Amino acid sequence: MAHAVLHHPAVRRVPSRRRLVPPGYFIEFGGAITPAEWAPAATGVVRGAPEEQDTPATPDVDEEYFEWLDLLEAVEQANGTFVMVELGAGYGRWSVRGALAARARGLEAHCVAVEAEPTHAAWLRRHFIDNDLRPDDHELIWGAVGIEAGFVPFHAGDATVHYGQYIAERADAPYPTVRERRRLRARSVLGRPPRPSEGSRGPLWVPAISLAELLVPFPVVDLIDIDVQGAELPVLTAAIHRLNTHVRRVHAGTHGADIARGLRQLFTDHGWECLHDYPGQSVTVTPYGPIRFVDGVQSWVNPEVDRQEERGSVVPAARDMELERLKARVKALKQKVAALKAER
Repeated sequence: MAHAVLHHPAVRRVPSRRRLVPPGYFIEFGGAITPAEWAPAATGVVRGAPEEQDTPATPDVDEEYFEWLDLLEAVEQANGTFVMVELGAGYGRWSVRGALAARARGLEAHCVAVEAEPTHAAWLRRHFIDNDLRPDDHELIWGAVGIEAGFVPFHAGDATVHYGQYIAERADAPYPTVRERRRLRARSVLGRPPRPSEGSRGPLWVPAISLAELLVPFPVVDLIDIDVQGAELPVLTAAIHRLNTHVRRVHAGTHGADIARGLRQLFTDHGWECLHDYPGQSVTVTPYGPIRFVDGVQSWVNPEVDRQEERGSVVPAARDMELERLKARVKALKQKVAALKAER
């Protein structure tokens, strides 16, 4: 006979809520609603008229359970404003979950969601709006995260089938011209990717941004959630010194034993502490029962940020001031984009 799972305290502290779920949507733990077309395996989809529904009391106990734990604990430990960076965001489900969890605790949230697949990136804005979140309060970026800024070829397409698109070795199209690069960067800032050509399946050029550059405006980032289909080790390695001084926690989906081993070495060498480390392609016993892992899971916390806050090196009020400056920067960028469009 199966034993009931004793859920983690952070899960048990999430309040239940009731909300109206539109037809074709489903509601999940934490209160987010999502179109079923984006999640083909979804259950509990509303058919017919809208329905008032309660949120599920707990998340599924699967490989994403530890992602929930990292998210919820990061929100609980946030000071002032919860700041999260989601890399390989898909339609931004973890960013939305984080923003809703912060709201439930009476916190402001600022999420940076980066996604390179054009259709998925276009869904980001809708997902925030569907969940009563203002996209302009966050950064929804179309692009790939890389070791440096520029442009990279990216395998796109099959957006409604899977979320495993990845950086390619080469693109079929030539490297974009100066004019094309300017337009692509403008679209990246606005989170407005071009529509893929009908029937196009080859790699396309997408803007790339480095993780270190993304982190510049923030004195402290409470959580980085990264799932970038095999690029996680070079991306995190290139930004490790910035992570050491500005990031409290990292949750990584790993894609292969070599990558998992490399991340383990990287974070250990830099004094981070491991919370969870499970191999991919395995069934592993966890404190919550046996779980089948497709991707590997690692989560790491950085004691240096806590030490900085104890010393007064990071002041919550300063975080909020930085966020105001960031919002002003985003507004200025949007004005520049509008001016560029007017030139055409």
